[in-house]
Amino acid sequence: MRRDRGKAFRKAVNIDLDKFLAVQVNDFEYEIVYKRPHLKYQDAGVSGTENNRPNTPYKYTDKPPPLSAMIKFVKDNNIQGRNKKTGRFITRKSLAFAFRASIFKKGFKAQNYIPSTELSKQIDRVAEAFADVDLDKLDRELDKII
Repeated sequence: MRRDRGKAFRKAVNIDLDKFLAVQVNDFEYEIVYKRPHLKYQDAGVSGTENNRPNTPYKYTDKPPPLSAMIKFVKDNNIQGRNKKTGRFITRKSLAFAFRASIFKKGFKAQNYIPSTELSKQIDRVAEAFADVDLDKLDRELDKII
């Protein structure tokens, strides 16, 4: 039976979204920033070298995913592979290489971990923070400094 890890992750994200997203504000412009860099790729999906995924700006071209991340995934999830011909177990490193090659060729679909409603809540939080700011007063103070 296959576990739905995406569902568990989405549940964790919805509990405390601040662990995964941050809002950066520069010159009264805001930007949603992923605190864990790999999340933006998992959220949007990535096209492989042989398979184009729709609606994703990311694509593997010449550099596959890091092997260390694949080995960690195999160990953390206690996944053990078998050789189809002999039925013998294969090493975790071999299994990690197989996962890496598959992801590099096929890519992976968008997980949509962070629903747009959650992003809207983050944006509303920023808007509320700036609602009380007197922009004219701030401009005058900045002119004094400059």
